[in-house]
Formats: sequence, C-alpha cells, structure tokens
Amino acid sequence: MKRVLILLIALSFFVIGACDKKQQEAKEDDFVTQLLKQNDVISSTNTNIVTEENITEQVTNTNATTKVSEIDRVAEDVKQLEKMQIKDEGIEVKDDKKVSKTTKKAGTYIIVGNDSSGQSVSPRKFLKLTMVIVPKSAKAKNVNFYVYALTKDGTKKYMIYNVNNIEVINGQAQLTKFWNAKKIDGDFLDPGNYNIYVKFVVKDKNGEVIDNIERYWGSKDFYIKLY
Repeated sequence: MKRVLILLIALSFFVIGACDKKQQEAKEDDFVTQLLKQNDVISSTNTNIVTEENITEQVTNTNATTKVSEIDRVAEDVKQLEKMQIKDEGIEVKDDKKVSKTTKKAGTYIIVGNDSSGQSVSPRKFLKLTMVIVPKSAKAKNVNFYVYALTKDGTKKYMIYNVNNIEVINGQAQLTKFWNAKKIDGDFLDPGNYNIYVKFVVKDKNGEVIDNIERYWGSKDFYIKLY
C-alpha cells in the first residue's frame, strides 16, 4: 500500500513538472516570436530609410546634373554672342574704311534732297541741303560757307545761309541745313525755278584765306521748283 502511494506521489510530481516545462517552452516561443516581429519592423524601417536616402541622392544628383547642363548652355550662348559681336565689329570697320576712302578725296560736294533736278520746295515743304568740302591743303583749319539760291537764268542771287569757321575735322568740313525757300533775312523767295550756289572760303589756323571755291549744285541746268 505504501508503494502505491509513493508511486502516485511521484507520478503527480512528474506530471506537474511536465506541465511547467511546456509552459516555459511556450513562453520562450512567444518571446522568440516577439523578437522576430521586432526584427522585421526594424528591417522594414531600415529599408525605407535606405530607399529614401537613395531617392534623395538620385534627385540631388539629377538636379545637380540639370544645373550643370544649364550652365554649359548659357556659357555656349555667351560664346556665340561674342562671336557675333566680333563679326559685326569687323563689318563696321570694313564699312568705315570704304567711307573714309570716299570722303578723303579732295573736292567739294553738294547734295540737295534726293539729288535730282526738278524737286519742289515751299514754306511748308523742306529740302535737305548738304555741303561738304575736302580741302587740298593740309593747312586748312576752318571754312566759311556762303549758300545762295540762284535764279535759273542766273540773273539774280539770294543768300539763304552764311555759316563761318566750320572746323575741318578728319580732313573735311560739312554744313547741313533744312531749307523751305526762306532767305537769310527771313523773307520767302518768290515762286519760280532756282539752283543752289555755294561759295567755300578755306582758312588756315591764323585765319588767313588759303583757298576760295565757288560752284553750282549739279550744273546750271539743275533747278528746284518753288511754289
């Protein structure tokens, strides 16, 4: 009877120990599961961080590349503009040389309006008069301009402008006026046909006359119709 009682007590302790062991293993399994879940969360967070860093880095690199491309394009545009400017300056210099060769030829030049005979003028209609002299002498310093309206038959002459001491610059002296048939005294000429006649008086630095040139615009047959 004692033996049976001892066996029952031992069996009870064995059963109780087995149950405690299973509960301990279950707790350990739950602990491991929680660790695994936390590890998954951490891994997922790290992955997101890495992904965001990669995206940020890619965007930054793309922006940097875009800015570099824009800088290169602007630099190229500046180079093109500089080339165009140099080209334009070259053309201007070339044209200046052509003008210089033309104006340096000694002589006198008179241009009235479009430089054709038969043009009309009136108190309300102006004509541009341009008179130029390129003196022969290198001593020429100033020029007096006397401008006249001459009747077509050459019998009468009326002064319309007198400008003195126009400086000779770059080898020439020039006078330009816009004329509406008015005389130097302020009165208007009578209607009729007129030519332009100019007297150039060339002086040196001391005011001494060294040349005196008179001429018609075009020829004696040229005329302006005043109405």
